[in-house]
Amino acid sequence: MTMDAHEKSRPESVETRRSLKRLRKSQVKFSKELRELADELRIRCESGESGETVDLYLDALDLLGIDGLVHPDITVLTRVLGMTTLPHADSFWHSIVNRRRKKQLGVLPEKRLGLNKEDDERFAHSLGVRTVETLYRGPFDAVPHDITPAVLKPVVSSDSYGAYYLFDDLMYSIANSRTVPNWEQLAEEVDRDLSETLLKNDLWELQTLETLNGEPAPDIKCYSFYGEIGTILEVSRHPQQRYAYYDGDLNSIEFREDYRPQFDDETEISIASSSFDEARLETARKLSRQIPVPFMRIDFLNTDDGLVFCEFSSAPGMSHALVSAEDRRLGRMYLEAEIRLTQDLLDGKQFDAYEKHADKR
Repeated sequence: MTMDAHEKSRPESVETRRSLKRLRKSQVKFSKELRELADELRIRCESGESGETVDLYLDALDLLGIDGLVHPDITVLTRVLGMTTLPHADSFWHSIVNRRRKKQLGVLPEKRLGLNKEDDERFAHSLGVRTVETLYRGPFDAVPHDITPAVLKPVVSSDSYGAYYLFDDLMYSIANSRTVPNWEQLAEEVDRDLSETLLKNDLWELQTLETLNGEPAPDIKCYSFYGEIGTILEVSRHPQQRYAYYDGDLNSIEFREDYRPQFDDETEISIASSSFDEARLETARKLSRQIPVPFMRIDFLNTDDGLVFCEFSSAPGMSHALVSAEDRRLGRMYLEAEIRLTQDLLDGKQFDAYEKHADKR
């Protein structure tokens, strides 16, 4: 089919192409005018003007973004203005995208982690970290109905869709925060949940229900930068899903731009109570130092008996949605972690546990 015939058969494509062409022209015009303004301000800065001129120049560069910088900008910023940070150079999201591209070009250590939960658990277990106990793994139709309390979920999952708490007297949909009366209804909900997320339901797992103070243990997701923790996300999933974010010093922070239900009472957050301490935080740091990557999110359950490992994630969902200050902060931590890792490798550090794990895959 020729392009003309194709466009005639799909008029919405013609309109879309027109919109893209119009937006591209507008973008080129905007970028050209902004670049000209930034050049004018840069020259004025080079000539010794300061104060408001510098502020306007930095505002223009902020609008241009890192892709709009030119080499003379870098020279003025570093040599004339003495800045030690380049605009937009520290970005967690940019680092995630660049790392993903590198994974397309060759084999990085993340190729061995974060893709298979069983492999992740074996690696963590080899380092002496307690892992979630899996009681059953197989097709949904063969899931035992008499093992409670437990957690049922698809092996390949997205957030909490398809995940259920199985209590002695009821079942509970984690994604929808509601009870499910029987297995027949649960099967219907499973089909609906997975159809909405395009997940496959050919393999399921039943795990021991870990608890904290009598309730299902909250998730503790640690944004780990080769031995340092940048952010901790706590997620409580019962009786409803609630979220809280903290930095590596356990200070409460605003982290993501999209709304997520927050805890009404801070005393219910285990990070803010005696249920989460320095020893548990060091568990995450120590595990992170055993992986030769600058970043890995390491997920645990915070239980009565300490942290229990769940899985790795090298590119957490919604990483593009961080508030700008947090994107910059974690972006810098990513770059600093790359430097520390490179230095350790040059100094001859061996990652024996990881190498043994990688050889088995």
